Amino acid sequence: MRKTTRRIQKINFIPSKIDGKSYRQEIDLLIEDPLPKNSNQSYFIQFCDYISFFAYLRLIKKLGAGKWHNRLSWLKESDVEDILNRIQPVLNQKANSGNYEYGFVIYPK
Repeated sequence: MRKTTRRIQKINFIPSKIDGKSYRQEIDLLIEDPLPKNSNQSYFIQFCDYISFFAYLRLIKKLGAGKWHNRLSWLKESDVEDILNRIQPVLNQKANSGNYEYGFVIYPK
């Protein structure tokens, strides 16, 4: 299915109902094929994983929602804030009407 979906993104021949011929209609607005996949097969999923990881790290530091792992000793809180500030324009900040920065929705409240 993945092979077929990627082929359709490049060349999409549509049969005509009138004269039996086909015409080419390229798909311009398909961001990602809708098939389930691992993150190593999709840059879009990798970027979502990246954002969620740094959101998780911020919640650990600010709310004490977990433990900062030893393998992250090289990463400082200011580095996490810097990365979140860089990606802030693409985050949905209207998702939460509270005072949480970056539009985080935190449950339980």
